[in-house]
Amino acid sequence: MIGPMSYKNFLLGCALFVISFLGGTLAWFPYTRLVNGWVAENLREKAGIEVSCTKAAYQFPLTWTVRGLLLSSKSRPELRQALSSAELTPRFSTFLGNPSAKVRLKFAEGTLESEISSRHFKTKADGIHLEKTFLAAALNPLQVSGTLRGEGEVTISDGKDNLDGEFKGTIRSVKVKHFRLSGLEFPELDLASLTGRILLTGSTLQFEEIKGKPGNLSLSGSGTLLLKRPFFSSRPNLTLKARFTPQFEEKIGGGAGLLKPLQDASGNITIRLGGTLGSPAWSF
Repeated sequence: MIGPMSYKNFLLGCALFVISFLGGTLAWFPYTRLVNGWVAENLREKAGIEVSCTKAAYQFPLTWTVRGLLLSSKSRPELRQALSSAELTPRFSTFLGNPSAKVRLKFAEGTLESEISSRHFKTKADGIHLEKTFLAAALNPLQVSGTLRGEGEVTISDGKDNLDGEFKGTIRSVKVKHFRLSGLEFPELDLASLTGRILLTGSTLQFEEIKGKPGNLSLSGSGTLLLKRPFFSSRPNLTLKARFTPQFEEKIGGGAGLLKPLQDASGNITIRLGGTLGSPAWSF
């Protein structure tokens, strides 16, 4: 016959065995093989995204980290995004039937942190260098640099237009090289900062309050982006007003004469962006 103390010791031993077994399974599971195999295959087939990593592992108490992560578009392999690491931490509510998690992406410079649930998405970008993101290839031959900071939220509801959200952000020290306008390639363009507010309704992004603090030009604008699949078939409809400083017009010398027919009475040039993200069309 087992006494009370022996029975308690037996239960404790079973509990420790289960915890040790689960802990060992979590710690030694081949996560790297899982990411480069099953996860990569599913993302390739369902989202058109190629994925690979150098190492994936579990961290106590409940975080999974993927290091040396490389993402690329299956249809446009030149669009690649390298991440130093990606972390996934499920929230306790996940185990109560309400899935939610925290995701942290670390770029070569800067981070993107997000809170994700079945009905809500909240994100914060801090110090992301645009020249070290996939935008560098997407905007080629333009060379764009700047540091992004911002935050936003998206709510998911039932119905056709089931997405509703807002993002506010600032890009500091914006520089653009190889920009061409009216047959003239400009020297480096720069803005001290570029701020904007983006509203999301269904599959449409509404750009509001786009304002650029002057460097050698000032900028303002608004418009929309109709989201499509694949992403680079999305259709922008943006109107921007740009005004160059007198010092910059002096710098480009005779090229300033090519801009005069495009300028209104205030010296602004209206630039319209259409086409698709993969094949943008500029007009003036």
